Amino acid sequence: PATLFGVWVSDGRDATEIRPALGALSALVISRDQLIEISGATAKATTLTRVEPTRLVLKGGATLDLRRMVLTAPETEREGPAFQLRQVTWFSATTAETHAAIDVLVDAHPAVNLSAETLAVIRQAVGDGAGGRRAVAQLDLRTGRYAEAKDALEQLIEGKRPTPELWLWLGIAKEALGDVEGARAAWTEVTQRATKKSPALADALRRLGNTADPSAPPS
Repeated sequence: PATLFGVWVSDGRDATEIRPALGALSALVISRDQLIEISGATAKATTLTRVEPTRLVLKGGATLDLRRMVLTAPETEREGPAFQLRQVTWFSATTAETHAAIDVLVDAHPAVNLSAETLAVIRQAVGDGAGGRRAVAQLDLRTGRYAEAKDALEQLIEGKRPTPELWLWLGIAKEALGDVEGARAAWTEVTQRATKKSPALADALRRLGNTADPSAPPS
């Protein structure tokens, strides 16, 4: 069962229903104590190779009897694991699909409460590249780990072509840590780097208007 822990994606169909026209993917994060379903990744076609019965054991003793499959993804031309849950076929997410799913998870309303074990599973799934570190920083912000998020974002900003969103998130982390002046400086960077239609720009301008000026006399 431990091999099933991680991030999985599905187009909502059974493996025997693969057709040229695919819909948007859903993603499923599996740990020992949580099953969290989210949506927003990009669909891709697969073909069924074989089926194996298996059982997923959750914390507390609950079990799920699953049909575990092996699917072949045409664009990669290699086999990968998959399984069926609620009559839907799920297959192991690529790193890019995991990052896309985390983007949706971070923006979820109402917020999803992530356990420490589920966070650990996601961290392992995102990889150690810049995209993975960006995703982890988002999760740290989402779960209140502001010091960890600040450190990760500062490292990402020193890399190649930092995006305005990184500066926006850095400001959020600094504000949460009590560094109002540092937060305003980060959001000011967004106003200098983002395009006029960027959501990050609108968010930064809103936060600059709502953040007290540290140089102003106390009210």
